[in-house]
Amino acid sequence: MRALNVAGVMEGTVLPRVPGRDFAGIVVDGPARWRGAEVWGTGGDLGFAPG
Repeated sequence: MRALNVAGVMEGTVLPRVPGRDFAGIVVDGPARWRGAEVWGTGGDLGFAPG
């Protein structure tokens, strides 16, 4: 099922689809106290969520 999602075969998948759940970067918009902050983390599941 995951392979079909990545390939864009499943309904609701928007390409390009990059599977994964980890993220890192610098906050560029949002509350002033967060702007410029270096952030990293991981989401739940395995990078796929029902939509």
